[in-house]
Amino acid sequence: MHIDLMKPFSERIGAVTAHKNIQVEGMDDALKNSLWNEIYLFYDNETPSPWQRVASTVARNVHKVPIDKIGGTSSKALEWFRYAFFEGPWHQTYEIIEHLFVSEESMARTIASTFGDITRHRQRVALLKSRLNHVLERELSGYRFIDNVLAPISSPIEVAAIDKAIHDLEVEGQGGARQHLLTALELLGKKPAPDYRNSIKESISSIEAIVNGLAGTGGNGVAYALERISAKSPIHRALKTSFKSLYGYSSDESGIRHSLLEENNIGYEEAAFMLVACSAFASFLTAKSSLLVDGE
Repeated sequence: MHIDLMKPFSERIGAVTAHKNIQVEGMDDALKNSLWNEIYLFYDNETPSPWQRVASTVARNVHKVPIDKIGGTSSKALEWFRYAFFEGPWHQTYEIIEHLFVSEESMARTIASTFGDITRHRQRVALLKSRLNHVLERELSGYRFIDNVLAPISSPIEVAAIDKAIHDLEVEGQGGARQHLLTALELLGKKPAPDYRNSIKESISSIEAIVNGLAGTGGNGVAYALERISAKSPIHRALKTSFKSLYGYSSDESGIRHSLLEENNIGYEEAAFMLVACSAFASFLTAKSSLLVDGE
C-alpha cells in the first residue's frame, strides 16, 4: 500500500478534509498562522530586539498610521505588529510580508555589496524566501515570491520560468526588458485589484525591447527584428510564427493595446500566460545573444 507522506496524518486517515481550492482571494487560519511563524522566527533571534523597527516600518509604509501608536517598548511593538498582521484583510497581510521581505532583501544587498555578507544576513533572507514559498505551496496559497514580488503564480514550472528570465536579463544587461517583466509581475500581483491589461502590455514590451536591442533596430514591433536575428542565428520558423502571432494578439488594431481595453474578457489566465510565455522567450533570446555576438 502506498502512503503519501506529503499529506498530514490527519488527512491520510480522513479525520480532516484537505483543501480543495487554491486560496487566491482569501487566507485561512492555517496559512496566516504559518506565515506569521516564519516571520516571527526570522526576527525573534535578533539582538537587540527588532520589534520596534519592524512595527514602525509596517505602521509607516503599509498601515500608514502614526508610529507613536506602536508603543514605546519592544513588547508593545510586538503586540501592535501581531494585531496588524492578524486583524487586517487578507491582502494587507500579504502586503506586510512583501514589504518586510523587500526591506530586508534591500538591506542585505547593501551590506553584502559594501562589506560582504559578514553577518550572513543575505543568506538568512534567502532562507526566509524559501521558507515562505514552502508555506505558500503547502497551504495552497495562489501566490509565490518571484524576485521580490508576491505574484499570483503557483505552478513551480511557471515560477522557475519567470525567475530564470529575470536573472538572465540582469546578467545580459537587458535592464529595460527586465524592468518590463518586473512591472508585468507587479501588475499581475497587485492587490486587491490586479491590472491584467497593463500586465500583458508590459510582458510583450519586454520582448519588444529584447529583440530590437539584439537586432539593432529602433522601431516598434518584433517581426523585422526577429528576421534579422534569425539571419544571424537561425530560429525555427514555427517558433517565429508563433511569437509573431502572439505579439499580434497584443498589439494589432483588435488587440490589447486597442479595442480590447474596452472589453471585459481579459483576465488572470491571459495575463499569466503572457507573462510565462514572454519570460520563456526572453530566456531563449538571451541564450541566442551570445551566438549573435560570436557571429558578428
